[in-house]
Amino acid sequence: MMNRCREALEETAQLAHPALDNTSKQDTVATRTWDAVTGRRTIMQKDELDADGVVFRRQYRRLTFSWIEPEQAHALLEKVGFEIEALYGDFDRSTFTADSPEQIWVARRPEHG
Repeated sequence: MMNRCREALEETAQLAHPALDNTSKQDTVATRTWDAVTGRRTIMQKDELDADGVVFRRQYRRLTFSWIEPEQAHALLEKVGFEIEALYGDFDRSTFTADSPEQIWVARRPEHG
């Protein structure tokens, strides 16, 4: 699962730009680093291009995040006191498997009265 996520980040996204009636595209140009020790990925991005490929907006943002395996998420949720109600493999509530594109956790903090 994590390898698929890493591979997906290596691709350049091309999205329709809603402010320009979807006639232009947005190319995310990113600098990516992966720290195997901490499991963190850092991304600096982006240039937005019009339909002719001319940069019309340039933004620089730093985003640092990490993935965690389902077992890690389960342990962390329990450690901080959540009761786990469900784990889904996507937003359509499909069963979670090793090939699921997402981890969707449903957890509640118990009521103390």
